[in-house]
Amino acid sequence: MRPGGVILGTVTGHNGRGLARVCVVAAAKGNVVQQVTTPRTGRYRFQGLDPGQYGIGFFPDCGQASVYLPQWWPGTATPTRLGLIRTGFGTVRTHVNARMVLGGTISGVVKFRNRHGQPIKGICIDATSVSQPAAGDYLAASNSEGEYALRGLPAGRYSLNFGPGCNNNGNYLNQTPIFSLAQSSPGRSPPSPMAPGWPGSAS
Repeated sequence: MRPGGVILGTVTGHNGRGLARVCVVAAAKGNVVQQVTTPRTGRYRFQGLDPGQYGIGFFPDCGQASVYLPQWWPGTATPTRLGLIRTGFGTVRTHVNARMVLGGTISGVVKFRNRHGQPIKGICIDATSVSQPAAGDYLAASNSEGEYALRGLPAGRYSLNFGPGCNNNGNYLNQTPIFSLAQSSPGRSPPSPMAPGWPGSAS
């Protein structure tokens, strides 16, 4: 039997330290061939790879909500031909590393639209990219103080939908402002007052 190819490297956070719970995938021709999850050291290793070309993708928290953005080696948002790594029988490719990039954050407070402006708990906030609506939504819910935060967002313009449904079934009208976000920005706060439905209102 012949030895397979090996690809290995280290995944670090924005502080340069090893980053755990990053799903690293080796993909060939659009199909995931192997997948590993990094430990606290951030190190990963693929072995037993058939000769060919592989793209290496890094997905923080294995695709769950994270402050970091996913990326493909060597630091692109999507796979590229320049990022393909060629392997052969017994070849070892080292230092296929990734330094994860912090995404932007949109945060704010949801309040009732009246002169008292009481915070509202349980409002669902759904952020959708205006330019890439098929990229998937980012979700959050307001807490007892009406506060919410959407983290790990790529730079761009987002449509934010505020509506009941996250343990709050009040008679509120949905609100949908458009918000622009710079890469790795600090918390940004779009206006998010909720208007009562008509007729009547809900507390």
